[in-house]
Amino acid sequence: MHTAMRKLLATGAAATALAGGLVGVTQAPSLADAGPTHIKRHTACNPKNHAGKITRTSASAGHLHFRVSLVAKHGFACVLAGSPRIVRFYLGSHLLPFSAGHYGPQSKKVWFGPGHPVHFDIQVPNFGATVLANHVTFRLRGPNGLFFFRSKAHGVLVVGPGTLIGPVMHGA
Repeated sequence: MHTAMRKLLATGAAATALAGGLVGVTQAPSLADAGPTHIKRHTACNPKNHAGKITRTSASAGHLHFRVSLVAKHGFACVLAGSPRIVRFYLGSHLLPFSAGHYGPQSKKVWFGPGHPVHFDIQVPNFGATVLANHVTFRLRGPNGLFFFRSKAHGVLVVGPGTLIGPVMHGA
């Protein structure tokens, strides 16, 4: 009797989960359901499956800020954490001689997928020499480390010594 009851409850839970999946869920899946963070061919963390755009945001005391927004293609998702790394700045095809550090919490997990865009901040000191750039490349991070492919974003920004990259956050 108890075995039959457990099977019935398990079958009912599976049917409910399946029906919820068929109807469509507007809420992001649980981070625990995201699986491993190594790059897969069909994940939003693959640059083929997302687009990046750079826009200028409000300056703060002593810094200029540029927002890098990422939007995933329909049907692709992944989990990100912390600041992108190995950030490179370009003007046209010319690599600029600036590297970037990072700031802020590096372990907070962020769901990235359709309807769940993400962004990160490029913080540039507004004193000293800055140089014009028009795109950046970077490697996204997951909870278990860097993803393999280099992502990119386009838009006008300036960079200079002391440039820092903030952690990925929800929203575009």
